[in-house]
Amino acid sequence: MSPPSQVHTVRWAGDLALGVRLALAGGRTSFVRLVLAAVGMGLSVTVLLFAAATPTMVAAGYDVRRTQREGVALPTGVNPTGAGDLLGMDDVGTKFRGLDLHGYRVTPTGPAAPKPPGVQRLPGPGERVAGADPAARLAGWRAAAPQVP
Repeated sequence: MSPPSQVHTVRWAGDLALGVRLALAGGRTSFVRLVLAAVGMGLSVTVLLFAAATPTMVAAGYDVRRTQREGVALPTGVNPTGAGDLLGMDDVGTKFRGLDLHGYRVTPTGPAAPKPPGVQRLPGPGERVAGADPAARLAGWRAAAPQVP
């Protein structure tokens, strides 16, 4: 007697052959019907897979853009990669006279830490750096300085 796996395989192959014979026995019209059904099922599966993957792709895009904007916050003195000095960035901000002030508190992990874009040198302890537009807005508002962390 044959092992059960061989019996199962032979039965499956026989069923498949019967299905193909029945599908193609009606001539050209049955073959066209078979091809159209296969194309329809393939398109349906493609659309369903794309619909199921879309939320994940959108969320991943938002995560990448958020990480590019915000950077990675690191505690002082921590260098997880060991590949040189890093720049830790914490998102800080406040509201002053109805104006949202957004900024980053930077913490270099060493003397060779990279500079943020548009900054000539890393600010020292207690120093603040502002872009041209925020600096112009804040120029007359000396009262805002203590509120900006």
